[in-house]
Amino acid sequence: MTGTDPAADAQPFATVMRGYHRTQVDGFVAGNAARLAQLETELADAQRLRLRAVRRAEELEQEVRDARRGGRPESDGFGVRAEKIIRLAEQEAAEVRSDASRDAAAMLEKVRTGAEAHRHDIEQALIARETQFEEQAAERTANLEEQEQRAADHVAAAREEAARIRTDAARAADRTRLEAEVGAAEILENADVELTRRQHRTEQEVERLCGVRADVRADLTRLAGVLRSELGDEQDG
Repeated sequence: MTGTDPAADAQPFATVMRGYHRTQVDGFVAGNAARLAQLETELADAQRLRLRAVRRAEELEQEVRDARRGGRPESDGFGVRAEKIIRLAEQEAAEVRSDASRDAAAMLEKVRTGAEAHRHDIEQALIARETQFEEQAAERTANLEEQEQRAADHVAAAREEAARIRTDAARAADRTRLEAEVGAAEILENADVELTRRQHRTEQEVERLCGVRADVRADLTRLAGVLRSELGDEQDG
């Protein structure tokens, strides 16, 4: 057999989004078709050679039969030579038939062996391509699962961060509200203290003014008495 084996020389198919690369697959199939066509041509050649040899053997056998039907020749020497020629022709016919059968059988066996080997190579190549595709599919699946896991982790982390932010905001609001309440209470308390202090100071001032007024009245009463006394003395004189 001649030529190269496409299955043996083929490189692994490149994989695309939805399977094998179409151009590479078409080339692989075309190469296999060409190899099978070559095997069929070799088989046809072997069959033609066998048929030609068989026809030659049949022609020789016919010549032998024709020679024998011709009867005994007039000369014994010629008869011996004719018989020798007939035996040689029979022997040649047998050899031609044997060689043709042997060559045809060898060629057929060669073609069968080549076809079987080629079929085995194709099967192995397809198995290798399928294995490679499965490995790449598994790798892609693993990558997708890893990406999905990372995305899920990011989502979970974002949710945790949002929950933490909400918790911190609630705590800050509570703290601000508490501080505001405490501040308001302090302001009210300070206001009460200041009001009490001012009331006390006002009361003290009122008491002081009342004392001053009493003193003034006492002074006025004393002065009035003095004046009345002086006026009385003048009238008596």
